[in-house]
Amino acid sequence: MKNLFFTFLIAISFLTSSGQVVSFDYIISRREETVERIDLKDLPKNTFVIEMDFSKTLIKNKSEIDSIKQFKIAGIDLIYSGYKSNNSFSQEILNRERLKNLFQLYPLLFDNNLIHWRLIKQNAAKNRKEADSLFHGFIFHVQPKDVIKDRDGTVREMTSNDEIKFVKDFLTKACKDDVFKERHISCRDTIIIKQDTTGKYLPKSKKKLENGTRYKSRSVWNRKIEVESLRDTIQICDTVWRSHEKLFHIENSLRDTVVLKFLANYKDSLFLGNAVVVEDVTGSMYPYLTQTFLWRRKNISNVNRFVFFNDGDNMDDSKKIIGKTGGIYGIQSSNIDSVENEAFKTMKKGGGGDGPENNLEACLYALNKFPNGGSLIMIADNYAQVKDISLLSNINKPVKIILCGVRQNIMADYIQIAYNTGGSLHTIEEDIYGLKTLKDNEEIRLGAQTFLFKGGKFFLIK
Repeated sequence: MKNLFFTFLIAISFLTSSGQVVSFDYIISRREETVERIDLKDLPKNTFVIEMDFSKTLIKNKSEIDSIKQFKIAGIDLIYSGYKSNNSFSQEILNRERLKNLFQLYPLLFDNNLIHWRLIKQNAAKNRKEADSLFHGFIFHVQPKDVIKDRDGTVREMTSNDEIKFVKDFLTKACKDDVFKERHISCRDTIIIKQDTTGKYLPKSKKKLENGTRYKSRSVWNRKIEVESLRDTIQICDTVWRSHEKLFHIENSLRDTVVLKFLANYKDSLFLGNAVVVEDVTGSMYPYLTQTFLWRRKNISNVNRFVFFNDGDNMDDSKKIIGKTGGIYGIQSSNIDSVENEAFKTMKKGGGGDGPENNLEACLYALNKFPNGGSLIMIADNYAQVKDISLLSNINKPVKIILCGVRQNIMADYIQIAYNTGGSLHTIEEDIYGLKTLKDNEEIRLGAQTFLFKGGKFFLIK
């Protein structure tokens, strides 16, 4: 027992020093669910099993982790038996040891605050033999790959050519009713709130603020810049749809027009200063690329610097090196076809491979290719972690991040990028500014989650 307690202390110290977003404490504090038993034969599709023996911490099928890394993870269940072989046994200490072993194999899991963790206790065992027969370990629930149904009825995983065809078809038929009926896509008028700075700074004094006093500079008082909001009505079209193998048809299960919303909000001011668009074109990001091009075709302006990235040109994941993964292509052009073809070329060269992407390598590429460019506009998959977050200190310009696919919560990697660079976060629901004003040990609620800001980093606490 003494040895196990000593290991427990090491585990806590190890996690604290590594500064993970999701701590062991957070996971273990989840409400415990109780079932009779877990039958692996009844598990749904898109699940992976990591096995352990009763009361043991050793992972028996470590190689399965490599398969899991190819997917975006929705949830993880920690499964164990309620049977105790001795009265001094602590399930909490055992759970910590199991989490520690999982951390050593896949540390990025503990920087992903979008994973839904569950603790599930099985009550079927009444003795050691029965406990040995139960499943112990982790069950991973992953997001399925997009599939498509061919004319002959064959259901298969979508390829980059399928994605490119969707983008081209939508852009070609964007104003025709048949494409909307066929794809379950609709256009609608929506009220948006445009936000922009006035160029003036606000006084610290509440009385002066109410009297309308404004200043021309930030001064030593570090005054906040004034932001004004204007209501406007625009038409936006839903382009985001998912095909599900179980349903065998295309279903509009996610109505997310965040790219169109953002670009429409900032069309008059966004690209002042020659901003550079850095866009993820891996996997299921093609509907958002459609929104980028749809807006650009209708709003010809000085939007002419683009960087597209695919996380390595289909390089084997084991060969990818932080900062040298590649699969990044840039173009400066006012020609519509030239920019679109550059994106399609990038898509054909690679689809992403493992879940995390090389966002910051793409940002560094953009800064080097366009040294006279302004802030970076990153269009990113909210469910894809940033594998090269260690490069963040090299980004020296603000990054405005358009987050695609946000259902409720925001990936912590993007919160960190916006904070470090003095940038902002933009979802279909809200625009988040001012992260730089956070003070040490301050709590901030984003979506349905609360983070503790400490030492310049964000830690999930509830």
